Amino acid sequence: MQSLLKNKKLLLILILGFVLRIGLFMQNAPWQKDVETKQVLINDATGYHRLAQKILFEHSFQGDMFRTPGYPVIVAAVYGVFGIHPWIVLLIQVFVSTLTLLLFYKIAEYIFNERTALWSTLFFATSSIYILHTDLLYTETFYMVFHLIAIYGFYKFLKEDKLKYIVLCGVFTGIATLTRPSQQFYPFAFILLSVLYYKFDFKKILKLTFALLIPCYLVLFPWMLRNYKLDKHWQISTVGKFNMLFYNCALTEAKHTGIPYLDVVKNQIKEIKANEKPSFALPDSFDNIWINVTFEKADLYGKYASKYIKEHPKNFIKDHIIGMIKTHFNIGIQNIIMRLHIPTKYRLNDDQRYASGIFSVAKTFMQKKSLTEILIAALIGLHLLLIYLFAVIGSVRLIKEEQYILLLFFAGSILYFLLLSGILAYSRFRIPFEIFYILLAGYGIDWILKKREKNILTT
Repeated sequence: MQSLLKNKKLLLILILGFVLRIGLFMQNAPWQKDVETKQVLINDATGYHRLAQKILFEHSFQGDMFRTPGYPVIVAAVYGVFGIHPWIVLLIQVFVSTLTLLLFYKIAEYIFNERTALWSTLFFATSSIYILHTDLLYTETFYMVFHLIAIYGFYKFLKEDKLKYIVLCGVFTGIATLTRPSQQFYPFAFILLSVLYYKFDFKKILKLTFALLIPCYLVLFPWMLRNYKLDKHWQISTVGKFNMLFYNCALTEAKHTGIPYLDVVKNQIKEIKANEKPSFALPDSFDNIWINVTFEKADLYGKYASKYIKEHPKNFIKDHIIGMIKTHFNIGIQNIIMRLHIPTKYRLNDDQRYASGIFSVAKTFMQKKSLTEILIAALIGLHLLLIYLFAVIGSVRLIKEEQYILLLFFAGSILYFLLLSGILAYSRFRIPFEIFYILLAGYGIDWILKKREKNILTT
């Protein structure tokens, strides 16, 4: 605490981060019943809210195989102490997100230096995507804590070769996976990087692999065992195959046929029902596709997703790549405007946001949105562009310094999470990897300032 108080620049950044987060929370006023109904308990939040109550009152996860238990358990714990008040979870997330800035600073300082850490933390503190998600009943705020601790443990192990750090990485990678299933293959990114770092020294690679995977899967084992007992599958979640069919394939079909997205999903359901006679009930409408998504159902959805991809490989790959690019620039403006309670006359639908080209989305936004919305979007967009610009400079610096392994780790992590999103360019999908751009941006600014200082000294 004393060192924090002495570091006035860091303290100011933490205060700024807190003010921005608590400011959005106060402006949204999620404790009001109409706000809770219309803006808090919507979309994925309804599932987490429902499961948290099931855990709290029935000590059950209701046989749900679509969600993982990490976040619902946290929400249930808060409900158990403070009552069923989602706004209290959001308030706690404000403080958790602010403390995450301090954790991020420590990681950036360890990897690079103090000035890089300060600039990176400033970008993190003012990034709209992280501010926004403190005010959503979504996994992201707590997930980022687990994700960052795992990264810290991995990098610390590479530098100091102490077993406790890679065990720490494994444990928190497991916890992060139980919070957000997209993390489940990330340990193998660590292992692939270790192959290059240790220059194919298989003794060291095996040491890292076992020390990472054993604690990771010890964390995951109870949940996987539960899923096996319920549905004979040693897996984490059904969300991957579900998303692949009803989002990635459906949005690709909508884009290339002009059929509205919701109608494409209805057609997919009809096709499955016409060709399959499973022992379990299939959804009878779009509204029911999320209900009771068992692994058997997910396998069936995966089968039809694979069939679609094989029949339309070029369209799928092309749209997947375009979606990866769009993910970089989706600032989540509609969610932000909603929480600021700024009146809006027009909301882009899924077809416009995800089944349209980048320039088409931008054109529609400029034509349909109010000046206030455009100005807010421009401000957020400028902040994001600055991160990317300085990240490029930071990447050039790493190349000049021949820090190829670190650059590969950052680039590989970004690519890993991008590949999971594809055409479904949700702004929240940027949460796990924007930190790597931010770290590079801070390093880029530090390089610029060092060159400037050097020029001043030589003149």
